[in-house]
Amino acid sequence: MIKFLYAISILCFLSSCGTLHKPYYNDTVKDWKNNNPLPQQEIIHSLYLIGDAGELDNNLQKTNAVTTALKKQIALEKSKTSLVFLGDNVYPHGLPKKDAHDRAYTEEILLEQISCASAHQGKTYFIPGNHDWNKHYPGGRKAILRQEKFIEAYNTEANPISFLPDNACSDPEIIEINDNLVFVFLDTQWWLQRWQYEKDINQGCKIQTKQEFLDQMSSIFSTYQSKELVIMMHHPIHSDGVHGGHFGFKHHVFPLTEAYRHLWIPLPFIGSLYPAFRRIKGSRQDIPNNHNKTLMQELKRMAQTSGGQVIFASGHDHGLQYYDQDKIKYIISGAGGKIDFVKRNGNADYARGKRGFVKIDFYKNKESWAYYYVINPDKDETMLELRVNLRKPD
Repeated sequence: MIKFLYAISILCFLSSCGTLHKPYYNDTVKDWKNNNPLPQQEIIHSLYLIGDAGELDNNLQKTNAVTTALKKQIALEKSKTSLVFLGDNVYPHGLPKKDAHDRAYTEEILLEQISCASAHQGKTYFIPGNHDWNKHYPGGRKAILRQEKFIEAYNTEANPISFLPDNACSDPEIIEINDNLVFVFLDTQWWLQRWQYEKDINQGCKIQTKQEFLDQMSSIFSTYQSKELVIMMHHPIHSDGVHGGHFGFKHHVFPLTEAYRHLWIPLPFIGSLYPAFRRIKGSRQDIPNNHNKTLMQELKRMAQTSGGQVIFASGHDHGLQYYDQDKIKYIISGAGGKIDFVKRNGNADYARGKRGFVKIDFYKNKESWAYYYVINPDKDETMLELRVNLRKPD
């Protein structure tokens, strides 16, 4: 029996290494190193995307390896910049009350992200994720309001910082970067939160119903269909990660590690029931779930119907992914704090189970390119792993 468990552990380790630590490229992007922007074109804006950065790697130094690498790179930018934290800014339950035992530690997590604002000359934005909403439990709206108040206390003219959407509302926030580029900030957890336990969920908000939210999004896609739209939201529309219903060997044999990372108790066969549930139905946090699916399918339909240039930027799944489907671009940058299983040979053009961040350069000729960076914290290295064209020049 001991030999069997040992063999299972070795297989799990090898499977995890093969899955998480090698990038996957499909045929459309495998020659990415040979693709480059047109020479001598002016970059008019750069957007940095980092999600799920709500943990520290070094509690004594109060640092996160990904934000440290990001600060070094964004400080070198010569063009105008924006930095967006794509939710799950504080694990596991968002920012607690001031008298909570872990309040000081969670403040340090946020302060490390806030410190990125002073590394560049542009604006820094935070959007909420499910963990920021008290890990999608009751009391989520109050947790969002606490986090917004804390973050925006550091907003200055020199280092502008915003938490969007404002006031824990679902009202989409629109930022017109220039004549051709528009950012839209959404709170997708508002849709997924159990409203019956959040009696004041829409207090002081313009939008009071889910249908009103969809109507507003339809209007946004129509109004800006001639411009390049970047939709920032925590939950992804497509994913080859666990929230998309994809699981690795470890999840099937050691399912309890999903709840407690050190609980390596083998439960073969029985353990496969949990991944099967997540793939077929899942929780509200999973793409197969009907609550989630309703929102994502509507947003996707609107984007396709508009015929415009649309990029969806998300976190939630802990890795890096890229999709180009039906002329819509999908970016997942959820590798700010941890990594999880990402399927190889799935629907993604590129998939990577390694920590890092994404940058998008927008050019004067309306060309845009995405750059996927992974980090090696042991060697203090940042490596470019994908360069992909999002929009061709006019």
